[in-house]
Amino acid sequence: MKGILWARLQSDVPLTPLYPKGNPHHITLRYGAERCWWFWLEGIHFVAIAQALAHNHRVQAIAVKLPWWVKILCTNPHPHITMSWVDGAKAKESNEMLSQSHTNVPIRLAVECRIEFKLFHD
Repeated sequence: MKGILWARLQSDVPLTPLYPKGNPHHITLRYGAERCWWFWLEGIHFVAIAQALAHNHRVQAIAVKLPWWVKILCTNPHPHITMSWVDGAKAKESNEMLSQSHTNVPIRLAVECRIEFKLFHD
């Protein structure tokens, strides 16, 4: 069964969204993952460190630093929490935004997470 291996936030992020859409709730670790390879990680807690609040004219995201043992599991080159987006934009645009020119404000915030697996729905 395929899905998303993600780190679900265990509390609200105490930052104000820039745009009207969005609800920050996870860090994608692996998209399109096979659950049979990763189920043993479900329920494990860790702390990510929010390092920057980034945005462009469409999306806002929090760039995070993962612990080394989570980082080696993560296939996302820009681990982040999508914070908010404008009407018509998609949350997944955060990856593209973080790989291009964007506004970046340094922050330092501990974010408690729990690894979960979200199955794709047909």
